[in-house]
Amino acid sequence: MNVKHQYFDSPVHKIGIQATENIKKGEVIAYEPVYCFEASNENTRTTFKNYLWNGTQFNWGLKGHKFLVSGIGSFANHSDDPNINMSLSQSEKKNTYAKVFAIREIKKGEELFFNYGDNWWKKRPKIAKASDKPKKRGRPKGSKNKPKK
Repeated sequence: MNVKHQYFDSPVHKIGIQATENIKKGEVIAYEPVYCFEASNENTRTTFKNYLWNGTQFNWGLKGHKFLVSGIGSFANHSDDPNINMSLSQSEKKNTYAKVFAIREIKKGEELFFNYGDNWWKKRPKIAKASDKPKKRGRPKGSKNKPKK
């Protein structure tokens, strides 16, 4: 698989991920390792919880579990108008991976965004939503991120 993304200093929130080449809708961007554990084992008093997925955003069907997805799953920022999504995948050796794929065309230089889902924001009331601080939540609906020169 040809790597078409890189980490960069995001104008949205600290570290982000941007396309280094054009990416087609439906194209697989990466397979990222996933660590799955029961939700009761998580330490919710740390920022560690900000990097966990509960699976409901992606219909992973494992209620009561949390997922730590490496790479893109930990560093892609949020947007109400996302350009990537992910699904669970297993290797031949039964290792679990998140298959990250484009849900629309992505241009070279454009930041990669997930939609974290309403539940993520409800569990983190101190973090502002788009209506409070629109510059902190990614590309506004209808706008196009322009590649940096």
